[in-house]
Amino acid sequence: MSYVELAKRVIRQVNQVVVGKETEVEEIMTAFLANGSVLLDSLPGVGKTAVAMAFSKALGLDYNHIRLSPDVTPSDLTGVSIRSADGKAFDFLPGKLFCNLLLANEINHCSPKTQNTLLDAIKEKQFTMQSETLSLPNPFFAIAAQCFSGDFGREHLTDAQADHFMVSMSFGYPNFIQESEIAKSNGIESISEQIQKLNPVIDKETLLRMQREVDNVSLNEEILNYIIEIVRTTRGYRFIKHGASPRATVAFVKTAKAAAWLDGRDYVTPSDVLRQYSYVLWHRITLTDAAKTHRPQKGIILAEIAKLIPKPPMEEVSE
Repeated sequence: MSYVELAKRVIRQVNQVVVGKETEVEEIMTAFLANGSVLLDSLPGVGKTAVAMAFSKALGLDYNHIRLSPDVTPSDLTGVSIRSADGKAFDFLPGKLFCNLLLANEINHCSPKTQNTLLDAIKEKQFTMQSETLSLPNPFFAIAAQCFSGDFGREHLTDAQADHFMVSMSFGYPNFIQESEIAKSNGIESISEQIQKLNPVIDKETLLRMQREVDNVSLNEEILNYIIEIVRTTRGYRFIKHGASPRATVAFVKTAKAAAWLDGRDYVTPSDVLRQYSYVLWHRITLTDAAKTHRPQKGIILAEIAKLIPKPPMEEVSE
């Protein structure tokens, strides 16, 4: 079985226990293949924990979950050094960051200092503690959720903080049919019980090999220029106060390669770029006050920009 087939098997296995999130599950897998982390805008109880746990099982990853309440401190993430029993040395007790997949729930509910500790670790895959640099396990991914069920006491991520995530998406409520399926399946067996029965499809070493294959996917100069034009057009565009940074260009390149690889191709087409368009840009643009007054939807603005940039003439390239 090829690596691509194994990756698709991972997606299918996660979808077995997470109902109605097929598009989101595929995009999360795309981000993991591109070695990036995911930012979710969500409400409580819509399947974030189930998705993270199912991925950790299917990918054979060590998993941690933390709810970032206001009393969570940076040391809860990084760990602490305590004096050993004989009093002659210090032992390090690792924090929640020491895993392959971290679900950080309610990231906008903790203190700015704790947010920055998490986000710096996501960006650098390491952190400094008492003048010592500690590397996180490889691979390392985070699924971080902003919960907007109420704004009191919540520290919204700044533009710079949100830019640390490769992609973002919304985890909304299921539709009627999906909610019916969830209710019926939980009547037979709980989601946690279903997840516990999942078997790993691959291990972390195989995932790292998949990432290397994704890195080798071809992206020609025309496609790269297309990506750059999209990102640059967000800067100074009407109704956009802050456009996307060069980090968006890098995210486009990596996720477009991963999307092409999942389609079984070793080259990127404009369609791969457009599939990643909203995921890469949504959290990287800030609307102006005028936009808020006129209430244009962010999606409409992004759609306008997509139409402005002509696609490269070729859609498919012969192998």
